[in-house]
Amino acid sequence: MRTLIKKDFEDCFAKGVNAILTPATPSAAFGVGEKGADPVEMYLNDIFTVTVNMAGLPGIAVPAGKDAQGLPLGLQLIGRPFDEETLFSLGEVIEQAAGPLHAAEVVVEHGGFPRQPRRTHAPAPALEPPLAALWWAAKGQWDQAHKIVQDEETADAAWVHAYLHRVEGDLGNAGYWYRQAGQPVAKDSLEAEWERIVSALLGSGKA
Repeated sequence: MRTLIKKDFEDCFAKGVNAILTPATPSAAFGVGEKGADPVEMYLNDIFTVTVNMAGLPGIAVPAGKDAQGLPLGLQLIGRPFDEETLFSLGEVIEQAAGPLHAAEVVVEHGGFPRQPRRTHAPAPALEPPLAALWWAAKGQWDQAHKIVQDEETADAAWVHAYLHRVEGDLGNAGYWYRQAGQPVAKDSLEAEWERIVSALLGSGKA
């Protein structure tokens, strides 16, 4: 069983996927004192992380907002063997989208062994240019972000390029790049647009 699970992941990564995004748990976190008497129920809440440990792959679970009752929700990123660097970069992108987090809230695993999180000062080299640019943009490093996308010719890069010019207030230039990207001119807040682009790129497997 373990070999088959590992092969499924290997086949996926062989197709060019750099990371897999999944829920960390089937539901939001339990309320304090709400559950815990039933060990099977507690185990089933961790079911999405079991295959990662069985395959011996690096995984990172990060808080990703709250449900309607205000209880925390988590997302899990699964990476290639020994490619934790990409997971840290992608995890930080999700963290930025979800809002400020404390480092202690981030749980990192490799082959089932807990590991302390680390803060990165640059996105992982394997991160696609549009996401890397958004990483720098979230850090307030506009010039670095713009440098990454200005020579890229993909629609995703053009979308990020448009966002960056909107950030600086150059709406004419932004309009040009929205057209190049095939995207409508954004009307929502800069923060909301940043989150939309990140969600779209992660959802399309461009991580």
